[in-house]
Amino acid sequence: MLKELKAEAKGKKYYAKKLNWTEAGGAAIIFPKDSDVIRISSKKIQPFTTEVTRVPGKGEKFEKLSIHGIDALYSTNSNDLYSTKLRWEDPENQVEYEISTYKKSPLTQEDLVAIAESMIQE
Repeated sequence: MLKELKAEAKGKKYYAKKLNWTEAGGAAIIFPKDSDVIRISSKKIQPFTTEVTRVPGKGEKFEKLSIHGIDALYSTNSNDLYSTKLRWEDPENQVEYEISTYKKSPLTQEDLVAIAESMIQE
Protein backbone atom coordinates (compact mmCIF):
# COMPACT_ATOMS: atom_id res chain seq x y z
CA MET A 1 0.00 0.00 0.00
CA LEU A 2 2.90 2.37 0.75
CA LYS A 3 4.22 2.01 -2.81
CA GLU A 4 0.74 2.75 -4.15
CA LEU A 5 0.41 5.91 -2.03
CA LYS A 6 3.87 7.15 -3.05
CA ALA A 7 2.96 6.69 -6.69
CA GLU A 8 -0.31 8.60 -6.21
CA ALA A 9 1.50 11.42 -4.35
CA LYS A 10 3.75 12.04 -7.39
CA GLY A 11 6.54 13.60 -5.30
CA LYS A 12 4.32 15.91 -3.23
CA LYS A 13 5.62 16.63 0.29
CA TYR A 14 2.14 16.09 1.75
CA TYR A 15 -0.45 13.70 0.42
CA ALA A 16 -3.60 12.48 2.13
CA LYS A 17 -6.09 9.85 1.12
CA LYS A 18 -9.19 8.67 2.92
CA LEU A 19 -9.04 4.95 3.67
CA ASN A 20 -11.97 2.87 4.77
CA TRP A 21 -11.45 -0.19 6.93
CA THR A 22 -13.55 -2.45 9.09
CA GLU A 23 -10.96 -3.54 11.66
CA ALA A 24 -8.14 -1.63 13.33
CA GLY A 25 -4.71 -3.20 13.56
CA GLY A 26 -3.82 -1.14 16.61
CA ALA A 27 -4.67 1.79 18.82
CA ALA A 28 -2.79 4.15 21.12
CA ILE A 29 -3.68 6.73 23.72
CA ILE A 30 -1.27 9.34 25.02
CA PHE A 31 -1.45 10.95 28.45
CA PRO A 32 0.71 14.11 28.61
CA LYS A 33 1.64 15.88 31.86
CA ASP A 34 4.04 18.82 31.71
CA SER A 35 7.01 17.53 29.68
CA ASP A 36 6.27 13.86 30.36
CA VAL A 37 4.11 11.44 28.39
CA ILE A 38 2.68 7.99 29.05
CA ARG A 39 1.70 6.10 25.90
CA ILE A 40 -0.51 3.04 26.15
CA SER A 41 -0.96 1.07 22.97
CA SER A 42 -2.27 -2.21 21.70
CA LYS A 43 -1.85 -3.95 18.39
CA LYS A 44 -3.17 -7.06 16.80
CA ILE A 45 -0.60 -9.83 16.50
CA GLN A 46 -0.64 -12.77 14.19
CA PRO A 47 0.19 -16.20 15.57
CA PHE A 48 3.61 -17.41 14.50
CA THR A 49 4.63 -20.95 13.78
CA THR A 50 8.06 -20.18 15.24
CA GLU A 51 9.03 -18.45 18.48
CA VAL A 52 10.05 -14.78 18.28
CA THR A 53 12.83 -13.56 20.56
CA ARG A 54 13.34 -9.82 21.10
CA VAL A 55 16.96 -8.72 21.04
CA PRO A 56 18.00 -5.58 22.93
CA GLY A 57 19.48 -2.71 20.95
CA LYS A 58 22.79 -1.05 21.84
CA GLY A 59 22.68 -0.06 25.52
CA GLU A 60 19.10 -1.35 25.92
CA LYS A 61 18.33 -3.58 28.89
CA PHE A 62 15.59 -6.20 29.18
CA GLU A 63 14.03 -7.61 32.31
CA LYS A 64 11.45 -10.39 32.29
CA LEU A 65 8.54 -9.89 34.69
CA SER A 66 5.34 -11.69 35.59
CA ILE A 67 2.18 -9.64 36.03
CA HIS A 68 -0.79 -11.62 37.35
CA GLY A 69 0.90 -14.73 35.94
CA ILE A 70 1.40 -13.19 32.48
CA ASP A 71 4.94 -12.93 31.07
CA ALA A 72 5.97 -9.33 30.43
CA LEU A 73 9.11 -7.65 29.15
CA TYR A 74 10.37 -4.42 30.72
CA SER A 75 12.91 -2.60 28.56
CA THR A 76 14.93 0.52 29.30
CA ASN A 77 17.52 2.73 27.66
CA SER A 78 16.30 2.25 24.09
CA ASN A 79 17.12 4.89 21.46
CA ASP A 80 13.40 5.14 20.63
CA LEU A 81 11.43 8.26 21.56
CA TYR A 82 9.59 6.13 24.11
CA SER A 83 12.68 4.51 25.60
CA THR A 84 11.12 2.77 28.60
CA LYS A 85 8.55 0.10 27.76
CA LEU A 86 6.53 -2.61 29.41
CA ARG A 87 5.08 -5.16 26.94
CA TRP A 88 2.95 -8.24 27.28
CA GLU A 89 0.74 -10.34 25.05
CA ASP A 90 -2.76 -11.71 25.28
CA PRO A 91 -2.38 -14.70 22.94
CA GLU A 92 -6.01 -15.75 23.33
CA ASN A 93 -7.20 -12.44 21.84
CA GLN A 94 -4.05 -12.02 19.68
CA VAL A 95 -3.20 -8.59 21.12
CA GLU A 96 0.10 -7.10 22.29
CA TYR A 97 -0.03 -4.30 24.87
CA GLU A 98 2.65 -1.72 25.58
CA ILE A 99 3.03 1.04 28.16
CA SER A 100 5.87 3.39 27.29
CA THR A 101 7.46 6.61 28.54
CA TYR A 102 10.26 9.00 27.67
CA LYS A 103 13.78 8.29 28.94
CA LYS A 104 13.63 11.15 31.48
CA SER A 105 10.22 10.15 32.83
CA PRO A 106 9.99 10.05 36.63
CA LEU A 107 7.81 6.93 36.40
CA THR A 108 9.46 3.81 37.76
CA GLN A 109 9.18 0.17 36.78
CA GLU A 110 6.77 -0.26 39.70
CA ASP A 111 4.58 2.55 38.33
CA LEU A 112 4.35 0.89 34.90
CA VAL A 113 3.64 -2.49 36.50
CA ALA A 114 0.83 -0.91 38.56
CA ILE A 115 -0.71 0.51 35.37
CA ALA A 116 -0.42 -2.90 33.68
CA GLU A 117 -1.99 -4.64 36.68
CA SER A 118 -4.96 -2.31 36.43
CA MET A 119 -5.35 -3.28 32.75
CA ILE A 120 -4.98 -7.05 33.18
CA GLN A 121 -8.04 -8.81 34.45
CA GLU A 122 -7.36 -11.78 36.68
